[in-house]
Amino acid sequence: MQIPIDYRKSLSTSFESGMINMLINSANDAKVKDPKYCTFGGPFTGNHRRMHDIPCGVPEAYRVSVLSKLPDPTGKINTLATFKETRYSDEVLFHMFYNFCGESYQIVASMELYRRGWRYHMQQNLWLG
Repeated sequence: MQIPIDYRKSLSTSFESGMINMLINSANDAKVKDPKYCTFGGPFTGNHRRMHDIPCGVPEAYRVSVLSKLPDPTGKINTLATFKETRYSDEVLFHMFYNFCGESYQIVASMELYRRGWRYHMQQNLWLG
C-alpha cells in the first residue's frame, strides 16, 4: 500500500521523505523486526558493529595496527604499519574513542587525549579540556 506523500507538508513539519518511508515500511512490517536497528553503529548503543566488521575493501596502504609487531593468533607477525597517534588531530582521536568501543583503538585514543591535556569525567561521560 503506497501512501501519497505531500512533500510540502513534510517539509513544514520537519520530516524527511526517508523518515516517512521508514515509518510506512515499519508499519507494513509490524510483525518483522526492522533489521536496521540490529546493526546500527553508534557511540552510545550497546549493540553496535565494530568498524572492521563492516564489509568493505580497504587497500593495504591504508591499514594500520595498534599492535605493532605482536604475533596474531595464527603465529604470524603483524606486518601492518604501526599506528602513530601523535600525528592525528583531537577530532580524529575523539572519533576513534567514541566509535571503536571496547577495542584497543579506544584505549590508545584515550591515552593520547589524556597526554594532550584532556580529562574524561566519569560521571558526566564527557571529555573536559
